Amino acid sequence: MAMTDDWRAAAEARCEAATEGPWLVEESDGYITGHITSEHHDYCGTFCKCARSDSVNSVGTLTIDDANFIAHARTDLPRALAELREKDAEIERRQNSEQATDQLYQRWHNRALGAEKDRDAWKTCAELWEADCKTAIADRDRLAARVRKLEGQLTAMQQIEKQQP
Repeated sequence: MAMTDDWRAAAEARCEAATEGPWLVEESDGYITGHITSEHHDYCGTFCKCARSDSVNSVGTLTIDDANFIAHARTDLPRALAELREKDAEIERRQNSEQATDQLYQRWHNRALGAEKDRDAWKTCAELWEADCKTAIADRDRLAARVRKLEGQLTAMQQIEKQQP
């Protein structure tokens, strides 16, 4: 049987409705009749007769071991339900923590991807700038050669002019 929320709520309601515990099993009359009592009531009444476990197992329908089980259920069941609530809360905390960790990881991962894209963009810019610089240097060198050629031609023309009367 699955421990659904409805089952837990019903079990907790039964615990709340029962006489306050802890309950005790008391043997009376020195032989096989037992009573389940509460510390908060002198006597809850006999609701079953119980045989001691070392005697014949059938006076009424329960043994003393059965009565001890019933008596301890008054404190064992609420304790088990409380531990279940604590475990459920711990599971929820861990799931929330895991989700927060996943979100943090995703955020940093996205930042890293963004940084990688930025790095790639800057690398591309640097490569383009380097290519532009090489082109500019080549253009400068070509222009300098052209200027030297033109200067040479100008000098030659000036010499020819000087030689003409």
